[in-house]
Amino acid sequence: MVRTTLVPGLLNCFSENKDHVLPQKIFEISDVAMQTTETDTGSQNIRKMCVMMINTSANFEVIHGTLGLIMTKVGVSSEQYSL
Repeated sequence: MVRTTLVPGLLNCFSENKDHVLPQKIFEISDVAMQTTETDTGSQNIRKMCVMMINTSANFEVIHGTLGLIMTKVGVSSEQYSL
């Protein structure tokens, strides 16, 4: 099976854990296949990352902090991205 997105896997994880307490935070880093005309096979693997959080009291600061931490960990300075 070839995946073109990571979202269904994370949604499935949340549905299996719906009885657990909130907040729930999960992430996945994996390859997905994208169609392209640049290769002989017509597809190309691309590494993607997906983060999902369920939290009844989350606000923009939580999302901003999570993104800032991820960007710092992968070596991107705050001057290179903007929210």
